[in-house]
Amino acid sequence: MKDNLENILKDKLDNFEMPYEASAWSQMEAKLDAKASPTTSRWYWLGGAAVIAILSTMLVMTWENSPSTEKQSRHTSPVVDQLEEVKTTEDITSEEKNETIVSTEDEKANEVRIEYAPEKNIVQNTSQNAQENQKNQPQTSSVSESINSQDKKEEVKEDVADTKTEVNEFETIYTQGVVPQTTLCYNGELIIRNNSLNHKVKARVNGRTFELLHNEQAKVSKITAATQVEYLNAQNEVIGTEMITLHAKPNIFFRAEANLFNEENGLPVIQISNTNEVYEGQWFLDGTPVKLNNNDEIYCYTQGTHTLNYEVTDLNGCTYSEQKTITVDKDFNLMANNALNPESIIPENRSFLPESLKRMNVPFTFRVIDPSNGGVMYETNDVTQPWDGIDIRTGQLAKYNQTFIWQVSLEQSIENAPKTYRGDVVLVQKR
Repeated sequence: MKDNLENILKDKLDNFEMPYEASAWSQMEAKLDAKASPTTSRWYWLGGAAVIAILSTMLVMTWENSPSTEKQSRHTSPVVDQLEEVKTTEDITSEEKNETIVSTEDEKANEVRIEYAPEKNIVQNTSQNAQENQKNQPQTSSVSESINSQDKKEEVKEDVADTKTEVNEFETIYTQGVVPQTTLCYNGELIIRNNSLNHKVKARVNGRTFELLHNEQAKVSKITAATQVEYLNAQNEVIGTEMITLHAKPNIFFRAEANLFNEENGLPVIQISNTNEVYEGQWFLDGTPVKLNNNDEIYCYTQGTHTLNYEVTDLNGCTYSEQKTITVDKDFNLMANNALNPESIIPENRSFLPESLKRMNVPFTFRVIDPSNGGVMYETNDVTQPWDGIDIRTGQLAKYNQTFIWQVSLEQSIENAPKTYRGDVVLVQKR
């Protein structure tokens, strides 16, 4: 203030001019020659000080009433407020974008995934939602429609700033979402979309709360019971609900038993027993499609742990799956024994031929090989001619307590069974 006053006084004095009078110099010389009295000099000083005080007061009053000063003082505070408001708006927008939408601690039940909804699959807002949007925020809609260029965007921002006392443009308004399917398959996926252009959707499903922006959708996995969707406002108050129901789940439970053999062909099978509802589904063994035979059996030839799946699609288009884990003790080897006793009292133990060859009804070649030299000790193509322990090379009984190798080659496969088999057999002596 002090500096401004000094500058104004300086400008006034620098520009001050008095008209020239020739007689003034003569009068001034006469006065200088005369000796002034002390009293006269004192009055001169007092008068000069008074004149200066009056001029200073007038200049100060003139400066305070200046129009330019008034305009400057009027706009200083709103500009600062507007800058602070824009900064606050940017902070709010940043916080909204970085907000964690939902917690997914339990990924196996009701996991929520937020993603953009495909435009072609978006369900349009109902007329009720459209009227609500128009009623709650008409200025926002008009603003969005008027944004066609960068210049228009700046004009809109200025208009909103001027009317901030009437409409709070930063207040978040929540509306209800859209559920494309309100009846789901058991263990299905619930989809909730936000089709509103200007409003957010806040939903709560089975204790999980999440928010959706325009053109976003949430996918809630593994819905296993009737579920209520609650739509919330900014204060987490319920503003709407929607009930989700489920189609009836078919009963496709089954039992499976391994390490069995088919009575007709002697091949290894997994026996299926299903006493529940009958459906035309697809069976999978270790991920490969398989079929049941007439005895509800599935052929399995290899040792180890296997997974068996049964998938059914009902009339509602829902697909259900039941899975079992089964263990096969050993690889299929034509149900062959590992010992031969020519002197046994049990007829079946007096000769040796893999049991499955007697049931498969497939042409084969059976050989017994001496492991010491690779020579063929016995060979046949007839299921009625098993090996009785005689070495055809010598015509004598082979040595007791000796291990020999047998081999079978099938001319064709049956039920996807292997065509070549090998094993060993011991010639034992009765004691």
